[in-house]
Amino acid sequence: MRAKRGIAVGLAVAGLAGAGAARGDTDFGTLGLGRTSFGSFVSLSTPSSRLFQESDEFIVHRTVVQSVNGSLDPGLIQVGVYRSGPGLQLDNCGTRAGYVIYTEVKQYGSLAYRCQLFQPVSPGTILNLDVFRFHTAATWGIRINGVLTGSVYRLGFNSGEPAVGSEIVDHGQNHGTHAATRYAPAGHAAWSFYAATARQGRRRVTAGPALFEYAPSDRFWKLPPPPARMTFRHRE
Repeated sequence: MRAKRGIAVGLAVAGLAGAGAARGDTDFGTLGLGRTSFGSFVSLSTPSSRLFQESDEFIVHRTVVQSVNGSLDPGLIQVGVYRSGPGLQLDNCGTRAGYVIYTEVKQYGSLAYRCQLFQPVSPGTILNLDVFRFHTAATWGIRINGVLTGSVYRLGFNSGEPAVGSEIVDHGQNHGTHAATRYAPAGHAAWSFYAATARQGRRRVTAGPALFEYAPSDRFWKLPPPPARMTFRHRE
């Protein structure tokens, strides 16, 4: 993710988009929860790869936790799916014509985003995305469908605000890409946060004053909040 509330969010949920020339050209379709947590969990259904995507845009769909310790360079950790046109990529992720699973982290106080790509995923694939803090201070992990990525991330922050949603980054800033992404699809895991470390105290996110939208840079996002069906759409 790149930036929300004065914080650097990017596709990296955050920020969310990667560093570099595209850093300022973010377009969030993301819901955040304005409370401290130790992780975020949600099921996601991979969107159709047939939806139009411009060649100078990339798009991510993910859950993220970002530190709120007052720095212009917050820490973050996120996991989701990523797709890019040949004209633009997320940080050092490379370009991908179809969706792939990705993770991205950034240490608190650093400008360096670290991206890792995993296997391709076909449209309609249900993924359980899980970001959590270990008991050890400032140490985080990621599970995809219940399996650890194998990495332990020492990120310099102990807790943060969770979020779910999508992000488009565009060189031309016309944000022409279409998206329709289901978060918490029927019969699968609702968006939840962890109230304690080590994946303990998992609580479902519901509508309320703590829920907020990352400010989008165009008017084409539709973001139904829980407990409504959470299909986030862009230009549909």
